Amino acid sequence: MTSSRSDQTLLLAYDGSETARHAIASAATLLAPRRARVVFVWEPIAEALLRHQAQHFAPASEVSSEFQALEASESQRLANAGAEFARRCGFEAEGEAVRGSAKGWPTLCELAEREHAAAIVIGTRGLGRAASALLGSVAAGVIGHAKVPVLVVPPDPHGVETQQEDVETLIAFDGSEHAERAVQAVAGLARSRRVTVATVWVEYAAQLATRIAGVGPELLATDFEQMDSALRAGAQQCAEVGAARAREQGLEAQPLAVRATTSVPEALVATAQERSAGMIALGRHGHSRIGEFLFGSVTRKLLHATDRPLLVVPAPR
Repeated sequence: MTSSRSDQTLLLAYDGSETARHAIASAATLLAPRRARVVFVWEPIAEALLRHQAQHFAPASEVSSEFQALEASESQRLANAGAEFARRCGFEAEGEAVRGSAKGWPTLCELAEREHAAAIVIGTRGLGRAASALLGSVAAGVIGHAKVPVLVVPPDPHGVETQQEDVETLIAFDGSEHAERAVQAVAGLARSRRVTVATVWVEYAAQLATRIAGVGPELLATDFEQMDSALRAGAQQCAEVGAARAREQGLEAQPLAVRATTSVPEALVATAQERSAGMIALGRHGHSRIGEFLFGSVTRKLLHATDRPLLVVPAPR
């Protein structure tokens, strides 16, 4: 069984929005109790203006130090408000305003790595004030560059809501080392011990038949049924291996082979909905520096398609 990671702190990204509050509330129900730092990343307004229209403004050194002090104070107030909310959700939390750049994600990633954080929690499409760094592509930047797991929580259209604390986690498993890391991360982070280890297999009989000129699907149906049967059996075996790995980590796991008629992400989303899973977990493959920001097609499509939290576990670097 893996050693406990409860001594590691969570970083809860916060910008004062309902989206960020919903992310914190969701994390409280999905992740095991532990210490947390509510981080508000801020950039002095003067520096932001200088970056865009330097010729029209005085050097940053000439900007009133009192004004920057007010910005820092307001940022800390917001961080403290986020920490108070996190404490009401069950975290042992403290707030911290961290001065950084408008991108936000480099500051969050550097802080997480320096402090050996258990994970970063971030909501998507934050709608906080302009001074907040948690806007636009910040979540994408965190996912693409963080060296610790990232729990990405989609917005709740109905406002902040609590979830049941014993919902299962759906772990995407393909037998790779990336999938193994996802299992380990869930074991170290999740509040609930219940998981389903899902291996997706893609049927290709009908699709392949239609690509062969002059040959209808009915002529090759038998051979394709045999191929699909073998794929299904292989997926079931892979899922059982993953479930065994999860049990070794102290999880209550069951295997599941999932047939995809369209795409792997859509199959995972549909399965999570059918099983009322609290979150989906998967390992992210390593990428080149050029492709790194895209963080993998499956992860990217899941982020756009799922309506529930997604735990993304990075590849080692």
